[in-house]
Amino acid sequence: GTAFKSNKSDIITNEKILNNLLHGFLIGLFNDYSTQSNLESGDGRFDIQIQPETIFGTLLQIECKHSNRLNDLIIDAKEGINQIIKNNYLEDPNLAICENKIAYSIAFYKKNVYILKL
Repeated sequence: GTAFKSNKSDIITNEKILNNLLHGFLIGLFNDYSTQSNLESGDGRFDIQIQPETIFGTLLQIECKHSNRLNDLIIDAKEGINQIIKNNYLEDPNLAICENKIAYSIAFYKKNVYILKL
């Protein structure tokens, strides 16, 4: 038979598929809440945002990272936190009405997960 040759575009495609599956799964968990995905905020695009029911509730943003190795989980989760800070996701003027805002970075590798809170 023929051997499958993996190239960079295959890896990028697989990461996009995994990222889309992860977004869909997390949005499904928050099905009873108003959720948004990949919208502009600050100087970039957050992965997932869960809107509070009132301005007194808590807005939640989640940045997702897919790790290529188990040893990368912590580094990738920290990269997600740095992305939230660098791109000012929680500082977007449209979010100023929300009294409470929190953010998490979630890194996944196979069945392993590492979560950091900002």
